[in-house]
Amino acid sequence: MFPFLFSDMLYLQGSSPPSDMSSEQETNMEALEAIQKGAASKPIFSQDSCVTFTVLGASGDLAKKKIFPSLCNLFEKKILPPTCRIIGYARSSMTVQQLADKSNPFMKAKNKDVLSAFWKQVAMWLEPTTPLTASLSLTIISRR
Repeated sequence: MFPFLFSDMLYLQGSSPPSDMSSEQETNMEALEAIQKGAASKPIFSQDSCVTFTVLGASGDLAKKKIFPSLCNLFEKKILPPTCRIIGYARSSMTVQQLADKSNPFMKAKNKDVLSAFWKQVAMWLEPTTPLTASLSLTIISRR
């Protein structure tokens, strides 16, 4: 669903719509317009959807200032399903709590319950140093 959303953003920013849009693309466009207006008229995902985001460079500046605040905003507006998982991949050692401490000042959501619920959806995966470490990391993430 999302590749259509992102490819159609040019239309939403002022250019004319493509003439050969499928009904799925039109539905995606309507959903994206609703998100941009601040209130989704219908859910993009069903409540039992299995959605996982992987954030590469999760300990970096872009992630803390833009990516995690954007995902939290979608989570707060209930655009993401409650079962959504976010996996942060980083080369530097960082816990989810450390990431939250770095990112929270940039979050629009100031409600501690919303922030707490959002950060419970996040797991960190540090760059493995050995194949055994990589295997253990994936096992831990898959059991969460």
